[in-house]
Amino acid sequence: MKTKRLLTISLLLCLVLSLALLAGCGCDHANVAYQFDEYTHKLVCLDCDKVVELAQDHQWEGTYCSVCKMGEEYTQGLEYELSSNEAYYSVVGRGTFEGQILNISPLYYGKPVQRIASSAFVQNFVITEATIPNTIDYIGEMAIDNCINLTKVTFAEGSQLSTIGRLAFAYNPNLTEITIPASVTDVKEAAFYSCQALTIYCEGTKSQGNPWHTQWNMDNRPVVWDCANNDKASDGNVYVIVDGVRYAISSGKAVVAVQTQGITSAHIPAKISYKGSKYDVTAIAPNAFQEGVQGDAWHLQQITFDDNSVIAKVGDNAFENCIELKQINLPNTVTSIGKCAFRHCWELQSFTIPPQVTELQSDVFASCYELTEITIPGTVTKIEPYAFFSCMSLKKINFVVTKGWVASGENPNTLQPEKITLMQSDVSNPETIAEWLLDGYKYLGYTLQLSN
Repeated sequence: MKTKRLLTISLLLCLVLSLALLAGCGCDHANVAYQFDEYTHKLVCLDCDKVVELAQDHQWEGTYCSVCKMGEEYTQGLEYELSSNEAYYSVVGRGTFEGQILNISPLYYGKPVQRIASSAFVQNFVITEATIPNTIDYIGEMAIDNCINLTKVTFAEGSQLSTIGRLAFAYNPNLTEITIPASVTDVKEAAFYSCQALTIYCEGTKSQGNPWHTQWNMDNRPVVWDCANNDKASDGNVYVIVDGVRYAISSGKAVVAVQTQGITSAHIPAKISYKGSKYDVTAIAPNAFQEGVQGDAWHLQQITFDDNSVIAKVGDNAFENCIELKQINLPNTVTSIGKCAFRHCWELQSFTIPPQVTELQSDVFASCYELTEITIPGTVTKIEPYAFFSCMSLKKINFVVTKGWVASGENPNTLQPEKITLMQSDVSNPETIAEWLLDGYKYLGYTLQLSN
């Protein structure tokens, strides 16, 4: 009975105080909204700035207040666990959350969320972005591992993060950059393992990383230390994204760098601009558009180049597994195409070898199942083994130079090395030479070279 009387008196006092605050104000206070902080909320008139309802404690429903709705912007449905001392919560699993944008709340039932537990979001193939609140001080082992569609991780301003666990962000092939807060004192082994497109930015200087595990950056991904004052990575490159395509700038030139799975169409200009300077795009890096990491298909369908392109080199495996790429016209300035550059481009139907290319490296067109005909220009003097391996539809290979070709390799019957001078009549027959260079025929594993 005494408690009820006290509660009644408290409510009456609040009412009296509210009426006193509003006394003498001619506003009808029809336009009101809640103002809140971490602990309380109050109702304020937006027209006259008077407090309509005094500050009260939040009424928590998990991550948000049921009265003022503070915290509704954060992801709902995640699974949390209270610490043994009941001082903080850890995020331990995705719970009922099935969305793409993960925005972890800094509070749960009014207490700070300080940890992301081991394997909390492992193999979540849905999320594309993750925002981590400044209350998190520990990210556990494999916490955000193998989230193959994750492209962006953001740490809230004022981050208190101190530890990033072993394999915490491993196997995220589409994560292109992450900024490690200055508060971090420990990064465990292989924290970013197999993040092929990742550039790591650190708010701290290089000395910050001295106490970290010696294999924290096991793949030797590019690291930009003191990133607020520096943009050059540890490999000497500056990484930028222009019109959705990722480039590496170094020594006054730009290279098309390793991309992510989001690209279905790309245009490569002759030059890119960065901080007021222009840089010639001179090469396509190894593995730049290589698809199929973690079993995914990335579906690059189209790529074009400026007419005045100066690209000279296409790296090893540059377009490997681009299974939906039907056609590509490389610039005439290309002089080198790396091994396996177009391997497993299943739907590639035609290809023109640029006129300055001198060598076709091993497996360069292997398993291009729809390729039906190709011309070997007069500049090509060497074709390495398996260049056309398993090109099942390739019926014609047209050699501009038909005289002087020598095949060298290991005889499959005697297992002894041999050299054979090809008859000009055979090389000049597009169908005959195509058979000989395809799977199961005479010179599949041989190197063809023009004699001096």
